[in-house]
Amino acid sequence: MSFCAIALTFSACKSSKPSSLPVPPSPVVVGEAPAAKTSSAVNATSSDTKVVSRSEEVSMAPGESGVIQRYNVIIGSFQNYNNAQALKAKMTNRNYNVKLLQNPQGMYRVCVFSSNDENESRNQIRQIHTNYPDEFQDAWLLIAK
Repeated sequence: MSFCAIALTFSACKSSKPSSLPVPPSPVVVGEAPAAKTSSAVNATSSDTKVVSRSEEVSMAPGESGVIQRYNVIIGSFQNYNNAQALKAKMTNRNYNVKLLQNPQGMYRVCVFSSNDENESRNQIRQIHTNYPDEFQDAWLLIAK
């Protein structure tokens, strides 16, 4: 009986000394762009940033001319045509060749670069992120259907 009492005494005692093992920090992801608000969003990883991309059917907006390439760098999306035009004018003054695209839902996409080369387009987005860190961090890649 005394053996049981001693065994219970030792097994119930715990050290008041804290564990010497450090608690691992929670994982933190740094440098991710927000996912596009669509089920067809795809993130492609580069060494320093992720580029959000989305496939979408688009056409040239009214008054625009030119050819739609497969990969389009989008810096703004607007329901209001005048807002899209204002951003187009701003970026044209910064020497970008800007065109407005429109999807079937009526959204105007402000495109500052187009190419049939996906890597070249992704690099342009990274360059925009670098050149305009406070303005166009949400720039994304529109893949024309």
